[in-house]
Amino acid sequence: MESSQCYRRDSNVKNSTKSFKQNPVYTESILLPEPKVYSAIFLGHTDAGKTTLLQRWAPLPGEVMPTVGIDYRNKDIQINGENIRIRLWDTAGQERYKSLTRDYYKRADAVIFVYDMTSLQSFIHASQCIQDFIQNERESNIPKMLIGNKSDLKKNCEQLVQSSLVDPLIFMHSLKYFETSAKFGDGVEVAFDYIVKALAKGSSKKANKANKSVKLSHKTLNKKIQKSTCC
Repeated sequence: MESSQCYRRDSNVKNSTKSFKQNPVYTESILLPEPKVYSAIFLGHTDAGKTTLLQRWAPLPGEVMPTVGIDYRNKDIQINGENIRIRLWDTAGQERYKSLTRDYYKRADAVIFVYDMTSLQSFIHASQCIQDFIQNERESNIPKMLIGNKSDLKKNCEQLVQSSLVDPLIFMHSLKYFETSAKFGDGVEVAFDYIVKALAKGSSKKANKANKSVKLSHKTLNKKIQKSTCC
């Protein structure tokens, strides 16, 4: 569910309707807390359909155009009562932008690799993106997902990328795999729902570790104080 940035309410709760009619100035703008921001980067071949996938889940007005360099969009959602913002980095698939794209690896909280299910070249490119990201990433435990896009073309395609190629790649790099149709929307919501929940879950784990660390440090400090004041 998407969250709005602000809302309005009557400051006189007991007689809200009456006071608003008599004193319309008794309204105030309530700003919601700034949401936590998580960044997810999309990597894959130029024709894999990355931008169309993003447009399907986080639509922007206007016509979908090929990405040049790096582009991004935000989507504010609420999960488990917490407002979070997903910042989606859309990268160009051309080789000449690879060095620019690598600069964003370290900023990513999640990575989504996309390939065209009807193109072996697109799959090979996605495989190379996976290898490059793993070699240059900040940490190994961030959520990683592989999306086979254009699933609507599977039935009539003679050059479909076979599961015998996809499955070993998924297993080798511990990737979560989804098939989508950006054109018709099939599987898109499920795929993005996974990445959002994975990001929120990872944030909770980090918070729990931080709380445990604080508790341990307090215990250690208390022991030192007791020793120093003893006798």
